[in-house]
Amino acid sequence: MNENNPFLELSELFIRSKTLPPFVTVGADIYDKICALFTEIQNEYADTRDWREALIKAKIYEILIYFDRARRESQTLAASGEGDGQNVWRAIEHIHIAFNTDLTLEGIASKFKISAPLLNQLFKEHTGLSFAELLQDARIRNACALLQYPHISVAQIAASVGYKSFDLFHRSFKRVKGISPAHYRKCNLNYRAIKKESKGAGYSVLNARFVYYLHLHYSEALTLGDMARYFHYNENYMSEMLSQNGLDFTRLLHEIRVYHACSLLLTTDTAVNEIGFAVGFNSLETFYRVFKRLSGISPGEYRKQSVKP
Repeated sequence: MNENNPFLELSELFIRSKTLPPFVTVGADIYDKICALFTEIQNEYADTRDWREALIKAKIYEILIYFDRARRESQTLAASGEGDGQNVWRAIEHIHIAFNTDLTLEGIASKFKISAPLLNQLFKEHTGLSFAELLQDARIRNACALLQYPHISVAQIAASVGYKSFDLFHRSFKRVKGISPAHYRKCNLNYRAIKKESKGAGYSVLNARFVYYLHLHYSEALTLGDMARYFHYNENYMSEMLSQNGLDFTRLLHEIRVYHACSLLLTTDTAVNEIGFAVGFNSLETFYRVFKRLSGISPGEYRKQSVKP
């Protein structure tokens, strides 16, 4: 968004008041339009003709406009006719932030000054999920991110994402994913590096947040400073805290990027070079070097060995 950009005003979307929600439910018509735009962006990204970059940017601007319109209209409707409804997205966001605490429907309802039955009804209307299902979804997604790290036991993961009972975690995970946590871990650890080089690193609930954050943003040009600012820590303090727990920012980021690269190598026909950039490496030399250091083979060899004829 440079100063000469005709869509410069859209940069306000990222710095505007926090009263506007960061996500919104849209109707079928807008949903179809946005899905179509994402498909067009994918097609343009794979194209090599002139004006490729300009078209991609134009379509991204269009998506941002649809998004901003939808959330403003949603907020207006909530403010004008549903006094309780305007807090539902804040309650949903609270679940995603505090998923590993002892959350209850009654406690959240009290916090946002909505009756518990009405809040559960609003959850269903806005997301299609009840409070229990929303909480379960947030916990299981975070558990999946942590299961990529063999030095963290399944029991530790169960406790860190908010389950008081391992048996309850096991049943919930299997109900959502169709397989046990241990089986999920075995199926998804497709590269050997983490198994080979993990040395019993320390672990805490806060580290779970770090790992989850990296899984969400691995493809971006992330720095330790970015993560420190997100979690409101001094950068040096965060580096020391990770180090004391046996974790290292660069290593974590590389492991997560290689994990997602492995997934793309197995499930898509995307060129190896494109995958390197797609998962966040800023040079192919770095991608190949890191991938080989962690997995023992090159990305191309990994694809050949893993995909059965």
